[in-house]
Amino acid sequence: WQDAEFAHPATFPLTQGHSGRQCSDCHSGNNFSGLSRACDSCHTDDYQRTASPSHVAAGFGMSCEQCHNTSRWPAATRSSPR
Repeated sequence: WQDAEFAHPATFPLTQGHSGRQCSDCHSGNNFSGLSRACDSCHTDDYQRTASPSHVAAGFGMSCEQCHNTSRWPAATRSSPR
């Protein structure tokens, strides 16, 4: 057997912070279909423990992509909660 190669679907590109991961980091139990693309499906703990500023206390929504993307997660800025 030769090592297989797989191109991740364009609907969820593995760029920056999502690149270089093992498939099993997201696809536990060999589940390769039907996974949510919503940030909070994997990053709820990050949202809850963020303290500068506290996203929970500030009332920031769970639509992470309004302020973040895979290349500017820690350096996102925002003028007011949504």
